[in-house]
Amino acid sequence: MTLCIAAKTSGSIEGPFSAIHLDPAIVLCSDRLGLTTSSGAETFTKLADLGHGFMALLAGDSLSVAHEIAGIIASCFKEQPPTSDDNHNVQVLRKALGIHKRQIADSLTQAQLGMSYQEFQRKGKATLPEDLHRDLYWEIKNRHSGAELLVAGFVKVELNEDGLYDHAVIYKLSGDEVWVCDYFGAIGSGAEIGESSLFYREHTSAHSLDRTIYHVYEAKRLGEKAPGVGKKTIMGIARPYPAFHPRISIAKIVRVISEVNNLTTHMVIALRDAGEISQSDTSAIQDYSVRVAQATTSIMQVLMSTESWDAQKATIVKLLAEAIPRFNVEPKAAQAVEGLIKLIRHLNLEMMSSKEEQSHLEFFLPSAFDGLAKQFEKFGPQPIVELDPMPPGQRIRVPTGLLPKSTKHDQSGPPPSRGLPEGSNES
Repeated sequence: MTLCIAAKTSGSIEGPFSAIHLDPAIVLCSDRLGLTTSSGAETFTKLADLGHGFMALLAGDSLSVAHEIAGIIASCFKEQPPTSDDNHNVQVLRKALGIHKRQIADSLTQAQLGMSYQEFQRKGKATLPEDLHRDLYWEIKNRHSGAELLVAGFVKVELNEDGLYDHAVIYKLSGDEVWVCDYFGAIGSGAEIGESSLFYREHTSAHSLDRTIYHVYEAKRLGEKAPGVGKKTIMGIARPYPAFHPRISIAKIVRVISEVNNLTTHMVIALRDAGEISQSDTSAIQDYSVRVAQATTSIMQVLMSTESWDAQKATIVKLLAEAIPRFNVEPKAAQAVEGLIKLIRHLNLEMMSSKEEQSHLEFFLPSAFDGLAKQFEKFGPQPIVELDPMPPGQRIRVPTGLLPKSTKHDQSGPPPSRGLPEGSNES
């Protein structure tokens, strides 16, 4: 078995920049243990791309079967794309389960009778011995896939006169049934422990990204007590279609914030050298920090607008000039500002060039789990006081096109990870 978790988050950042609006996100997590009847290894990626900005986490008695169902869901989504209507999406997922059930029935009748399931329905009762027909019918009726999936993605929802916005959705497929998950879902042998942990933390989609990351990681670590859950972990952040809202990812925003903070340092040094503030004037230094934080929030809003780059740049320069007097006069500050403008320009171009991608994930690198493990040891089941933010350098962006496409595989497990980073915690 396994443990897979998906949890919604507001995408906001805790701390002085929490006012910055970000698109919603979904934090995904699973172990990496794959088993056969005789052996196993922690090398598997239990994630499949479904298209249309959706992906699936996979668990169950056979990951091969879970991949087959994911492939059927992807085909159904091509015919009936996901919408903001949960009832519609649930019906599409049930249709996919029905198709797989019919495939199971067909494989059974072909293997035992050499006839298709359609032929079995049409003439089996009349041509087969009664006990044989009854036993095979009973076997078909009671044969379940044993697979579990968490289907997660983003849909467009109309918000009155404000237009469309991206809304995160999670669906749980288990026992050949489909459920809508309000805030999070878990599957696999460790699901009960994982969901209990998230309920204990009272997790909702309003929680910040950093807190959601910790909630999910904590649930995974506690879930390792269940049989069949591996110690190695893979985690990622799923985001909406860039084509819906071509906005900068959180990693890029944090980079801009970091550069603005560097700018503040340069400005303080320059103003001290110029004699405009004294070495001991902490109130003035704090005042400049607040101004820069406010300017950064405004800069983020400018970057999310549909204005041309020239118009955005002019507005950004104006905002910085209002926040920091003489910023364009002092050489050190001017150099810092020029570096910031170049960075923003680069990120803006990169953001615009990613419009055609369907969606993307930011996978955590192995170094990220060291900090999460320390926080887990610190808090465990205790109340969370303050979390250390996750540095953006500990994530790597991976377009969902690089994820395994779900097709039928042999029983030894899913295909290899195809180059995805192997994040792990050796607890």
